[in-house]
Amino acid sequence: MKNALTELLDEINERLGPQLRELGVEAKAKRLQGGQIVAFEAKDRYVPLDIMITGSVLLPGTPLRLESCTAFFERWAAVEVGSDGWTFYEHMNNASYRFTGDIENDFAQLSGIIAKIGVVRYPSIENKVTKNQNLAVAFEAIADRLSLYGEFKIHCSSGRKGESLEFDDASDRKWRFEFGKSRVKVLIDGKTAGLFDPADRHGMLDLITARIQEDIKFSSRW
Repeated sequence: MKNALTELLDEINERLGPQLRELGVEAKAKRLQGGQIVAFEAKDRYVPLDIMITGSVLLPGTPLRLESCTAFFERWAAVEVGSDGWTFYEHMNNASYRFTGDIENDFAQLSGIIAKIGVVRYPSIENKVTKNQNLAVAFEAIADRLSLYGEFKIHCSSGRKGESLEFDDASDRKWRFEFGKSRVKVLIDGKTAGLFDPADRHGMLDLITARIQEDIKFSSRW
């Protein structure tokens, strides 16, 4: 027996199928307290939008009424981390759209929202997605500071000790910022040069500036 949920899924697949396939996601039904939702997801990604169905329309045998549906969605900004394809997703805002019952207009609105917000990839090494905001913000700060002294490539990596940022300076020293759970260890050529709170970007930048300025003063003497 068809119900509102299966009707909604049928309409989604008929009207939005090509768009969802292009994004690599599927419409999936889920039950939540107080209602049922349709989510758009795959193993490694999702569209940050859920359609919630509430009220008597959920009773068995009751036909779909789009007025009983609301789309809740989020805006996320993809932020580059490093020069080797890593990404951090920064949450921007939440919004919603209450269906009007005009099926053509409602699905045009829904398609436009999905096109605008796109997909968010789940954090993983395979996806090259980090959920560490301190790492992402530190990358931007370090890249900005290094730009004062030339062109540097900063690499992001993830391993047994967690996620790291690495670069080589003009003196061919290898810098490594290891982001642990409670601190950031800075190593220069494998030797510890400093320990910082993950949010202490000023401390990290001061260390970079001090070492680079020291090199500049030394080379100017010769």
